[in-house]
Amino acid sequence: MQHVAVTIRDFQPEDYPAVVEIGNLLSPEHPTTVEEERFEDEHFDTKQYILRRYVAVGPSGSVVASALFYHMPNAYDPHRFGMWIGVHPQWHGKGVGHALYEHLFGQFQVLSAVALRTWTRETMRDSVAWLERRGFRELMRGWESRLEVKSFDFAQFAHYWGPPPGIDIVTLAEELAKDPESIQA
Repeated sequence: MQHVAVTIRDFQPEDYPAVVEIGNLLSPEHPTTVEEERFEDEHFDTKQYILRRYVAVGPSGSVVASALFYHMPNAYDPHRFGMWIGVHPQWHGKGVGHALYEHLFGQFQVLSAVALRTWTRETMRDSVAWLERRGFRELMRGWESRLEVKSFDFAQFAHYWGPPPGIDIVTLAEELAKDPESIQA
């Protein structure tokens, strides 16, 4: 493996385009935009939880990888974190991911982390092996189902439309007009 020296620094707002590009190259089936990433960051409760982003900058000054770690609000524990490292495909196998991981790991030690969670696709064998070498193991597996709406035959499922017999779907306003105490009931 040919190691390349990179500089790891705190993420800056002007890094969003490069970070989004890297993420979209690694997960083209789940593309994101600068606006979506910015929205997520701006709406993450950083008063209550930790969220930190970093980038690795190559010799030319361009962002070649990104990393983030964060508390998981839906499974909060002050010593458990989610993390993600994404390296531009042109920079794979050059020690960039390792450098970012070491940078994050130092912070995890300071924060007394007891668990780290991350994710990858099983088809990304190099990423799976990379994580296994660092002690990660599979905890959960997810499957995706996709529906191509443009070609879907809705008529085939028309008999499922609407509520089942005996069930009425109404608005809250309608219920409150009939009975102002319906929420309490």
